[in-house]
Amino acid sequence: MTAAAPGRAAAAAVSAAGLLVLGLVCFRSFGEPPQPTAAAAASVLLLVLSWQLRGDTPLLRRHTTAALGTIVLVCNHPAGPWHQPLAVFAAGMLAVLLGFRRWRPPDLYWFLGSMAAAGAFVAVFQGLRAAPAGWPVAVAAGWLAYHAVAAAADGAFAAATGRQASIRSGAGWGQTARLLGVNLPACLCGYVIADLPGPAAGTVPATVLYLGSVSVLALAVTGWLRNRELRRRLSGLVGAARQLPWADGAIEKVLLGAASASVRADQVAVRTDPPAGGEIGVK
Repeated sequence: MTAAAPGRAAAAAVSAAGLLVLGLVCFRSFGEPPQPTAAAAASVLLLVLSWQLRGDTPLLRRHTTAALGTIVLVCNHPAGPWHQPLAVFAAGMLAVLLGFRRWRPPDLYWFLGSMAAAGAFVAVFQGLRAAPAGWPVAVAAGWLAYHAVAAAADGAFAAATGRQASIRSGAGWGQTARLLGVNLPACLCGYVIADLPGPAAGTVPATVLYLGSVSVLALAVTGWLRNRELRRRLSGLVGAARQLPWADGAIEKVLLGAASASVRADQVAVRTDPPAGGEIGVK
C-alpha cells in the first residue's frame, strides 16, 4: 500500500458521503420542491461571491467558502424541512462550478465534500433540536460538524494528491481560528434573523438584508487582507534590494531571507534538485 492509498480511500469516502446527501436532497425535492424565496436567491449569490473572494485572497483559500456556507445554511431555516437549506446550498455550489470552474475531478470532489459538510450541519442541528436542545447549542454543534467535515475533506485530498492541506499552505491555524471565531457569532445572529416573523408584502426580508451586509463585510475584509499580502511581498523584495551589493558568499542567505518574507511556506531552501510534489520552486 502506497503512502497516498489511505488518502485516496478517505477522499472516496468523503465523495460517497457527499453524493449520498445530494441524492437524498434530489429525491426529497421531487416530492416536496424547495421554496424559491428571496433569501434562497441571495444565498446562491453569496456562495458565488464566496468563491470569487477565495480566488482573490490566497490567505484564506477554502476558508472563505466554508465560512459563508455555514451562514447560508442557518439563513435558510434548518429547523424546517431538512432538504430546504441543502437544496439552496447545492444550487449555490453548482452555480459556482458553472460560473467559475471546469468539471474536473478536483472540482467535483470539492462540490461533493461541501455537500457532505452541509449534510453534517443539518443532521446535527436537527438531531439536537429533536433531543431537545436549545437552538444556540444546535447551531454551534452543527457549525462544528460542518467545519470538521470540511477540514477532513481538505486533508483527505491533500493526502491523496501529495499536496499541503489549505489550512497549512493558506491561512494557517491562527488565521483560521480568528476567521471561525468571527463566523460562529455571525451564524448565531443569522439564525435569529431568519427566525423572525415574515415581512409585510412589498418589503425586503430581514434575512436578505443580513446576507447583503455579510457580502459587503466579506468584500471589505478580503480587500484588506489582499492589500496586506501585497505589502508583505513588496517588503520582502525591497528588503532584499536594500542589501545590495551583496558580499561574497552572502547571496544564498539574502535569497532565503527574501523568500521567507515574500512566500508563506513552512521551509525555504536553495538546492540543485527541482521541486517535488506539493512544493513550489523557481530557478
